[in-house]
Amino acid sequence: MELFYDERDDRFHEARGSRILYWLDDVGAKPLTEARSNDEGFLFAGARSMEDYRRLVAGTLAVRDTPDEREPLMTLDSVLDTLAAAAVQVPIDAIFSF
Repeated sequence: MELFYDERDDRFHEARGSRILYWLDDVGAKPLTEARSNDEGFLFAGARSMEDYRRLVAGTLAVRDTPDEREPLMTLDSVLDTLAAAAVQVPIDAIFSF
């Protein structure tokens, strides 16, 4: 299982002083452009439109965090509904403490 990242996120992270892509590189992550169609892995990528994300992962059939897996996580209410259905207790102050 590999870990991949979207190279297009570099400019976003650099502008905000985020070092997440350096960390991903340190743990052995590879740019998604290096993924072969049969590589199994998980994609770490920033939030974009679902159409853009579908184009991004097209041809990487074994990479997890597909658009269908990601779409329900794009809104807080669907995340909270999923957690509630799984009987996961989430302290409400943890959600709004940012």
